[in-house]
Amino acid sequence: MEDFLIYAALLPAIVLGIFIYKKDRTEKEPLGLLLTLLVAGVVICSPVVTVGNFIEDFLLSFLSESSSVYVFLEAFIEVALVEEGFKWLALIIVTKDNKNFNSVFDGMIYAVFVSLGFAAYENLLYVSNGGLDVALIRAFTAVPGHVFDAIFMGYYFSWYHINKTANQCEKKLADLGAVPKGRSSFTYKKELALSLIVPALAHGFYDYCCFVGTVGTMIVFYIFVIFLYVFCFRRVIKMSKGDMIDTKRALVMLCNEYPIIRKIVQKIHDAERESTENWSAPVKPVEFEDVCDYLKYIHNFKLYRAVDVLMTTKVEDEAVNMDKVETFDDYSEEVKAEAEEAVPVNNVQYSGDTF
Repeated sequence: MEDFLIYAALLPAIVLGIFIYKKDRTEKEPLGLLLTLLVAGVVICSPVVTVGNFIEDFLLSFLSESSSVYVFLEAFIEVALVEEGFKWLALIIVTKDNKNFNSVFDGMIYAVFVSLGFAAYENLLYVSNGGLDVALIRAFTAVPGHVFDAIFMGYYFSWYHINKTANQCEKKLADLGAVPKGRSSFTYKKELALSLIVPALAHGFYDYCCFVGTVGTMIVFYIFVIFLYVFCFRRVIKMSKGDMIDTKRALVMLCNEYPIIRKIVQKIHDAERESTENWSAPVKPVEFEDVCDYLKYIHNFKLYRAVDVLMTTKVEDEAVNMDKVETFDDYSEEVKAEAEEAVPVNNVQYSGDTF
């Protein structure tokens, strides 16, 4: 019977984990990374209890356990903020600078696996004490509830990563003179904050309804759970369908923000199409690095023209022997630097169809 209860406690987490894993369309995450996230979710259970007990003792030092204020703070701070806060920290620590975090859906699957580790361990404790009845109730409420909170967290955490990637790409384009320097169209700190705030509020509201326990709040509770089922599963499906590599998504955002980038992408696409012998064959999608290479080419072309003007003057002054110069690379770095100073190529902004 004990083994059966263990299976009953773990089954909901396993089923939901498989569902989310299958929705990762662009590039499957390494199992080692997902296992690390699961373990991280289990590890944070101990500090969650410790911090939660500390906050509980602090609140009870000046509030009555039956007071409405205490119930509210217990739900939103002692339980929701502490649990979601530690999940959030685990998510950030495990995925920081991880090369596998490279697509739109990744943030969601990472957040869900941290939450599943936490939910599975918590469910084992509840089911071992409450039995099969508790296992059945929590299989459709508490365990999915943790996953729904993780879906909120993962959604905003993914957009934090995508906006941060777009911000970095924008800076590269500014260095190449394609967009104005000092401007940031893509902020990401708000999304990072929302990846904690939104799941904590959803979790707090869920717990508050349960803690109050009146007929009215329980009706609201079940309506809220139904809403979470519909909204969150639709969110997962929609985000899965729109999944793509982060730099591709960033390029789409840059094209929407800067018409000149859209024109450059179109030029590269048209050039690729013209070079294709079979016109019915699909053209390779334009990557962000293709745009950077194109801009570097334009930059070098402008610099070459600047060097050409400068060297013409030097030849007339018999300061250089042009017989030894065949290509742009044959010019010395000193000459290139002098030419760029005379014609500040990096400060030239590309606009319209002029390059």
